[in-house]
Amino acid sequence: KRTFAGVMPLAMSGDTVHAAAGTYDSNPVEVADTPNVRARILIDKPNVRIVGDEGAEKTFVVGAPATINPDLYGMGTNSTRCVFVADKTGVRIENLTLTGARTRNNTGESGLEVMGGAVCAQNADVKIVDCIISNNYVFSEATTSVDASIVRRGRVVRCRFSDNRVNAYAGGVVIDSDVMDCDMVESVPRAHKSSYLVASSCNVAFSTLKGSCHSRSKYYYSILPGGQSLEKEGVALYCYANGSAIKVTDTKAKAENCLNGKPGVISWTRNDFRLRPDADVLGKVTIDPVIYARYAQLDLDLNPLSSSVLSGNTMGARQLAESGWMPPGILLLVR
Repeated sequence: KRTFAGVMPLAMSGDTVHAAAGTYDSNPVEVADTPNVRARILIDKPNVRIVGDEGAEKTFVVGAPATINPDLYGMGTNSTRCVFVADKTGVRIENLTLTGARTRNNTGESGLEVMGGAVCAQNADVKIVDCIISNNYVFSEATTSVDASIVRRGRVVRCRFSDNRVNAYAGGVVIDSDVMDCDMVESVPRAHKSSYLVASSCNVAFSTLKGSCHSRSKYYYSILPGGQSLEKEGVALYCYANGSAIKVTDTKAKAENCLNGKPGVISWTRNDFRLRPDADVLGKVTIDPVIYARYAQLDLDLNPLSSSVLSGNTMGARQLAESGWMPPGILLLVR
């Protein structure tokens, strides 16, 4: 059986690694010079691309809870995340389902032990495209922020997040990331009152978010939870709140050209965020060329979408509305 552990040491800068359909859940790799960090995929060279040839729906990279000294949450000495990117730039991860990951934290560790359960980029540049990120769990006992997260330092494009859980102070499903054209659902109980779906230091554009979002991140052309609050450097421009209006609680924060009400998705309750033809968000917001040029570059080479695409939906995850693609539900139960 071919494994990422056997293939990745052979990959050189500029190579594309093709993953056949299947489940990759064996042979974790210890990350050198980083104690207590294991991953199914270790990327330690720049400009490497990993592609699931038959799409995320058929290609699964599965982390694992610990079997040595596990705590109640499956964190322990040998818990396994999905992907670790070590100080390299130009990395792309495409068409994979990343699921079942655990980080290590059974005695209050911080730092890399709890960062990026699904994808951790250590001072790196990584694009995560057309992936499903589901059923990953991160836990930290630290009483200050340690960047506990499911995805850390990524540019996340056209991805579906669901059923991930972060139990940590100031933790988040995504941290220090750009989120573009994504569909994100916090569909398990909020594990910590100070953890978030979107945590601090994120730029979110053209996405649909259902869950707690940090008040200091920046949101553009996105559908947000009703009553989303903003403070300090928090920004919401051309957004739509599902329910009550966005609340600005600090003079340094701003919300401009935002609407609220019922956005017109097929079912907010069932997490079907495709927009109906009569959706209230359609055509209600004009494209700001400056904001668009900065945040709506969605293809892998950061080329902007054509004006014909922009003539339709201008809010939320556009792929869901225009292609009719409906993201799958829970794919794998947490082990």
